[in-house]
Amino acid sequence: MSAIVSKALERLSLGAALAGAAACLAGFVHLTAVKMGYPFALGLGEAPLMQAVMRLAAGQVPYRELSTPPFSLVPYGPVYLGSAALLYKLGGQLYLGGRLITLAATLTLAVLIYRTVRERWHESGRSPAAAAALLFLGHPYVQQWSLQVNVDMLGVCLSLVTFRLLSARAAADRPVDVRQPLAAAVAFLTKSSMIAASAGYFTDRLLARRWGQALRHALLAGGAAAAVYAALWVWTDGWYYYHTTYEIGRRIVFYEFILFYWWDAFKHGPLTVFATVAFLSWPAVRRAAGRPLVLYLIFALLLTGSLAKQGSDTNYLLEWCALAAVCGGALLGQLGSARSARGAAVRTLAWALCAAQLWVWAVPGLRWESVRRQYADNAAFFSKIASFVRQAGGPVLSEDMSLILAAGKEIFYEPFPMGQMSYSGVWDDTLILRELDNKTFDVAILYFYAPALKRNRTFTERFIAAFNRNYVLVNRVAPPAYPEGALYVYRPRR
Repeated sequence: MSAIVSKALERLSLGAALAGAAACLAGFVHLTAVKMGYPFALGLGEAPLMQAVMRLAAGQVPYRELSTPPFSLVPYGPVYLGSAALLYKLGGQLYLGGRLITLAATLTLAVLIYRTVRERWHESGRSPAAAAALLFLGHPYVQQWSLQVNVDMLGVCLSLVTFRLLSARAAADRPVDVRQPLAAAVAFLTKSSMIAASAGYFTDRLLARRWGQALRHALLAGGAAAAVYAALWVWTDGWYYYHTTYEIGRRIVFYEFILFYWWDAFKHGPLTVFATVAFLSWPAVRRAAGRPLVLYLIFALLLTGSLAKQGSDTNYLLEWCALAAVCGGALLGQLGSARSARGAAVRTLAWALCAAQLWVWAVPGLRWESVRRQYADNAAFFSKIASFVRQAGGPVLSEDMSLILAAGKEIFYEPFPMGQMSYSGVWDDTLILRELDNKTFDVAILYFYAPALKRNRTFTERFIAAFNRNYVLVNRVAPPAYPEGALYVYRPRR
C-alpha cells in the first residue's frame, strides 16, 4: 500500500513540475510576443549597441576614436554586430533583427541543455531533460535578456556549442580538428568572457596527460582568435583594442558587486543555486556528468568574478544560468535511476521543489492583460517623448537613448560607459564638458533632478557641475507603468 501511495505522490509532484514547465513556456512565449515589436529599448544597452549595428550596416567602422562625437563605446566583438547588421540591412526595422538573433540563441540554448541532460541521463526518461530546458527558459534572468539587442545570449550559446564539440573529442580521446577551435574563437569574438568551455577542455586534457591534445587546441583556438583580432586592429587603426580590451582592463572594480549579484541570484532562483552546489558535491552526479562538464561549470563560476567590474549586470550570470539548468536536470536524472523506496521519496521531494520554482517563475509572464497594458502604455508615452525629441534643433542628451534613435537622431553621448571611462582615466571628459559649456544639447532628458545630485556611477562631479551651470529643468514627467520614476527634461539656460 505504501508503495502505491509513494508512486502516486511521485507522479503528482512530477505532474506539478511539468505543468509548471508548461506555464513557464507559455509565459516565455507571451512575453516574447509582447516584447518583440516594442519600439523602444527593453534595456538601456540596446540603443547604443543598435547604433553600432546601424553604423556597421552603413559601411562605417563602429570601433572609432572618441575625440569627436558620437561619444559611444563598443566593447564587444564583431560576431553579433555583423549578424545584426546583415539583418538590419535586409529588414530595416530598428531592433527586430538583433532581437531575433538573441531569441534564436535562447531557444537553441534550451535545445542544447535538453540534449546535454538527455544524453547523459537517458535511462531516466525525457522528463529531467525537459525540466532542465524549462528551468532555463523560465529563469528571470533569461526572461530579462532573452530578447534584447545584446551579445551575451549568443555568446553563451556558442560557448555551449563549443563545449559539446570539445567534450565529444575528449570522450573519443581524439585531438581536435578545425571545427572545435574555430567554434571557441567565434565564442570569444562574440563576448570575450566566453572562454570557460575552452579552459575546461584544456584542463581536462592536462589532467588526462594528453599534453599534445591540450596544446593543439590552445594553439588552434588562440591562433584563430589572434588572426581575427589582428585583422580588426588593422581595419580600425587600433581602435578595436581600445574599445574591447584597453577600456575593460582599466575599468573600476567593486568586489562587493559579486556578493550583491549572487545574493540576487539566490533570491530569484534558490533551486538553481542549490542544484549547482549539489552537482559539484555529489560524486555519483559528477561521474555521470563527466569531468569536462564539471570543469566547464567550475570555470564558468570562476568567470562570474567579472561581476566586480563597474557596469556589471545580471547578464554576466547567463552562462551560469544555462549550466545551473543542466545541474538541475542532472540531479533529477540521477534520482530517476534510484529504484528504492527512499529514492522514490527523494524524487517526490525533488520534483515538488522543481514545481514550486517553476510556478514562481511562471506567474509574471502569465499576467496577460497587465503585461500587454504595461508595454502598450509605455509605448504610447515614450512615443510622445520621442516626438518631442524629434523637434529638437540640435543634439539630444538622454539616459534612455532609445528616445534618440526613435526620433531619427544619432546618439551624441552615451552616458554610462563614458562616465565609467572618465572615472578610470581612460577617456578625457573635458571633451563632453566643453559641449555642455557650449550648450550643444538642445534638450536633455535624465533620470534625476540635477541640482540635488552630487555624484553617481554615470556622471562625474565635473559633469554635474557643468550641467547645472548650463541647463535648467523645464519639466518632469512619469511613465505610466513606473509612477515612482520620472524623466526630468532640461533646456539650455538663456
